[in-house]
Amino acid sequence: MGNKSLLNVKEIEIIPNFKIHIPTVGQVLEHEDEYSNIVSLTTSTPYQYMVFLDDLNIDFTTITNYQLFIILLNAYLKEGIDMSIVFGDLDFSTFHIYPNPENGTQVLYSKQHDLCIDELVYSILSDTMLKINQRERIFKHMGNERAKQEAIKKARRKIQNRLRRHKKEDENSQLEELIVALVNRKDFKYDYDETMNLSIYRFYKSVKQLQQNITFDNTMLGVYTGNIDTSKLTDRNCLSWIAKN
Repeated sequence: MGNKSLLNVKEIEIIPNFKIHIPTVGQVLEHEDEYSNIVSLTTSTPYQYMVFLDDLNIDFTTITNYQLFIILLNAYLKEGIDMSIVFGDLDFSTFHIYPNPENGTQVLYSKQHDLCIDELVYSILSDTMLKINQRERIFKHMGNERAKQEAIKKARRKIQNRLRRHKKEDENSQLEELIVALVNRKDFKYDYDETMNLSIYRFYKSVKQLQQNITFDNTMLGVYTGNIDTSKLTDRNCLSWIAKN
């Protein structure tokens, strides 16, 4: 993929014979749970799934992102999660784990699609999905065993609290709330119908740019009123109104 712009792209070729689709905002809104699952499947780190892995007696600090991808893919297939919004007619149930004779690692291969997803292909896919959704990979190094166990306990409490909240109230669509908030801003140039037709990449890039605009305006206001000393700023990005990739 390199530095190629995704602003005018509907499909991305990860490798020959393996393409993914960039859905529109409307498509994601209609299949938000499925899309969220796909983003999680392709971009998550073991750190984010420490509780899930701990329940499987797997140390999250000892497995790779690719190994987590294989574990999650098997779990998603058992749940029958529809992944066509991104992967089209690619049938992941046809993939099986095989040893790589070159280095002894595991690879996913589908004879039906004549497609091999090894760690390198997964890495390209993961980086692409992060870019499409304007996210960064989440990871935190554990200093020692005690820190690891405390992190697992804290993450488990967060999950339990979230589950209790969900029982008390319906979970709102985060994407819908974001759309409504942006459409009602004078500096967002699209109405509801136009927003639905934006690619999800264009939409998230616009969100990021608006956030940068707000940060820049607030910083400049602080500078002009004498409340901010630019020489003491640790993050120099706030001095530019152009959002970084």
